[in-house]
Amino acid sequence: MKIIVAAIGSRGDVQPYINLCQGLQAAGHDVTLATNPTLCSLADSHNIKNAPVGPAVDMGEVGARLLAQSFNNMWIGMIRVMSLGARLVEEAYPDVLKLCRGADLLLATDTGRGIAEAERLRM
Repeated sequence: MKIIVAAIGSRGDVQPYINLCQGLQAAGHDVTLATNPTLCSLADSHNIKNAPVGPAVDMGEVGARLLAQSFNNMWIGMIRVMSLGARLVEEAYPDVLKLCRGADLLLATDTGRGIAEAERLRM
């Protein structure tokens, strides 16, 4: 089965999906991890086939900076980080859709978007 795993975010968001990809590969599936360009080397280090999607933004670094710039108001910082994450997912999805052509399954961290795209592609 050809599977695309779309995991976009910080290393903490993506790491569990690398483990999932390893398990799927071990089960004999053709798996591609679609992730931030800044995290492709992490996938490479675990022998996971990957494809860069969206802009090259290090969410861990940028997220920490946004929180620090929020004048010690955690809620403002979290809103800023979540807004950036949503924008990155939105920008990455055209690339994810291209990868899904010919795939049997899309697993996405952004559930609502993943369901809509999988239905649109009749997966």
